[in-house]
Amino acid sequence: MSEPTQQFLFVIGPQRSGTTWIYSFLRNQSSGVYLDRLEKENYRFSRTSTAKAKHDRSWFLNRISGIGDVTLCADVCSTYFGHVDCIERILASFPEAKFVYIRRDETSRRKSFEGHRDFNGLSTWILGYEISWDLYNRQSKYDEFDTWMKNRLNPNQFRALEFADLKKDGGTAWISSISELTSVKFEPVQQGVVNKSRKDKGLPRRIFFVFVRLIQATRIHIFLRWLKARIRKTNLTSARKRGAA
Repeated sequence: MSEPTQQFLFVIGPQRSGTTWIYSFLRNQSSGVYLDRLEKENYRFSRTSTAKAKHDRSWFLNRISGIGDVTLCADVCSTYFGHVDCIERILASFPEAKFVYIRRDETSRRKSFEGHRDFNGLSTWILGYEISWDLYNRQSKYDEFDTWMKNRLNPNQFRALEFADLKKDGGTAWISSISELTSVKFEPVQQGVVNKSRKDKGLPRRIFFVFVRLIQATRIHIFLRWLKARIRKTNLTSARKRGAA
């Protein structure tokens, strides 16, 4: 049995550069695009080894089997940015994979990250911002990573996006570039204000934001995803039994 003909897109970029914006855009596509709706950062290729490439490929293919016509399987994880070993693991599993990575002026990115960290106040320790800060510093070598990507990949395998373009036109140029890379025609999705400061939000919104972050930090959403998969598997098994009866 031959494998499906989906394309595999990996969106990477340092923290505070717009990966969440792309994730939200892809998540809001009604058909043809698959990505994890419960978790943006799944760290799959940070935790695996190149030797498990065949297993990782099967893992992705199994997740998209039986969910309708999927032309693009996307994975958005900012922590892969600047980590050559992660990219090599992805390529071991998906040599045909395509990549989008984002560049942002380091001064404005640092200001954004500091504001993001300060906004969370006393919850910074719970949310792991000390770890995030260390990761942030390791993701700052744009030029080295940019040169490596250009030498490692074919020109038709990647696009480098500029954060300044996102702020300029609300993502129009970004989506056009991704569409050109993947040959996928995306539905227009209203994303709202780009890079709006969280300091402008009222107390209820801020509490809700921290609550979501706490769920992410405790990995409860992983359990919810597992439970959803179990329910889906049970329903499929029951349907097959009814069909065979």
